[in-house]
Parts: sequence; structure tokens; C-alpha cells
Amino acid sequence: QDAAVSGAMLLRRVQTFAGQLDLYGAKLQAIASDQESWAKVSSLVLDGATYEAFAGDLSGRDAKWWIGWLAKQPEVHRTSDFKPQPYEQLAKALRSMGHETEAKEILIEKRRLQRQVRWKYPEHYPRPQAIWRKPFWYLAQCWDWFLQWIVGYGYKPVRAVAALAGIMLVGWGGYTHAASNGVVMP
Repeated sequence: QDAAVSGAMLLRRVQTFAGQLDLYGAKLQAIASDQESWAKVSSLVLDGATYEAFAGDLSGRDAKWWIGWLAKQPEVHRTSDFKPQPYEQLAKALRSMGHETEAKEILIEKRRLQRQVRWKYPEHYPRPQAIWRKPFWYLAQCWDWFLQWIVGYGYKPVRAVAALAGIMLVGWGGYTHAASNGVVMP
């Protein structure tokens, strides 16, 4: 906890690892590791940890792998006591290394988990008590889901173009069908 490493933290060629790797509040220049070593770490605390980059071979580490890496955090940090900082820090490091696609996927996953936590753990994110405010809370949840689906929370704006093209095709098809049956006149 709260370690400060001016160079790289090394995690390579690990044979066995028991317990939890606690990097809470650690200030690291870089993390030098191999995939095989991370596979042996079953629990990882990343809240408050900062690092500039990852060193070593990153081939084979796609967004799915990084999300799995973040999933090694204690369940409570991914659910009722959700910690967004590890997701933001990972995205920042990946982006600085030129891995923009993976960084976007990490931030989308963070937003998805935040939405799930708000829905599943209302005691941490209280729903409004005033009866007139409740529909707005549900609308906000639906809007959040819609943003994930349509534009990936702003990280995938091309999806909006595809959705618009789909809406236009459905409208065109409906109008063409209605016009051929004499329901509407051009």
C-alpha cells in the first residue's frame, strides 16, 4: 500500500502467488509484467494506484484481457463500493501508449458497471423519494442504457450514424409500403 516506485514494478516469471497484490495508493512509473504472472494473481487492489505505462510485451492484451485484469479487484470494488479510478487510470496509461481502442473499451466498461451498481445497490445511490421525481430517475437509467447502446457513451460515435441509417431505412421502407398500398400519396 502507498508504495512509491521510481522505476518499474516487476511482475515476471512468477511461479506461484498466494494472497492479494495490494497496490492501493501506489505511485509507479511503469508496470513491467508478463501475462503468465498476472494469471497467477487472483486478487488485485488497484484503487488509488497511479502508473504511467506498461513495459514489456503487450501483444495478446486486448480490451477483453484488460477488463479481466480489472476484474481481479475485490468484488466489492466492482459492485456495491464501486471504484472508478482503476478504470480511468488504466485507460489513461493505455491511451498514452497509443492503445486508444482498448482505452475506449475500458471506459465503456466503467460506465456500464456504474449503471449496474446504481440499479442493483440503491442504498448507495438512493432513488428519489418524491413521487414526481421517480419517473425521472427511471428515465435517467434508460437514457444511460440508450447512450451505451447507441454511441458507446460517446466513445463510439460511428454507432449513431449506423442507427440513423437504420431509422432512415425503416422510414423509407414504411413509406414505400404505405405508398404502394395507396395509404399515403406522394
